[in-house]
Amino acid sequence: MIILIGPSASGKTAVGRMLERKYNIKKVVTYTTRPPRIGEVEGLDYHFLSKQEFLTRKDKNFFFETVNYNDNYYGTSLESLDDSHYIILDINGYNSYKKSDLKVVPYFLYTSKETRRERMIKRLDNPICIEERLSIDDTKFDVKLLDENVTIIDANYASVEEISDEIFKDYQSKLR
Repeated sequence: MIILIGPSASGKTAVGRMLERKYNIKKVVTYTTRPPRIGEVEGLDYHFLSKQEFLTRKDKNFFFETVNYNDNYYGTSLESLDDSHYIILDINGYNSYKKSDLKVVPYFLYTSKETRRERMIKRLDNPICIEERLSIDDTKFDVKLLDENVTIIDANYASVEEISDEIFKDYQSKLR
């Protein structure tokens, strides 16, 4: 399973979509309690749940892993785990996966704070939330928290297609 890790607006979603379109690597659709962004589709981007429903499912051991990020819950259902997919996680989520029996190949999309701010403004994120998320991400996505198994990809200047090609090629070599 390909794991894409990176702070807000680092390009994880765009790279994942390119992996799916170009290489037919499907996304693990995770669950969240945050409201959908403009253009997000239920069951395609996320499964959107109320906090109450999320916590009920968590209590029933529905999830493989869960995290609380920016006052919203995110989680991966046990039934959705598949080695031939990709998933977008934070560092804590990745740490749950690396302890499992799944074959995981993690990639961290490094993107400057300035680039991420510009992307969030372009996608019409709330300006107050932008600054809060950038501040949180400085700590939560510090590259010093990564282990030696994580490949760091500079996502500042390469195109989405170039990044997905690099990830796919590396992933194929690591599967052999």
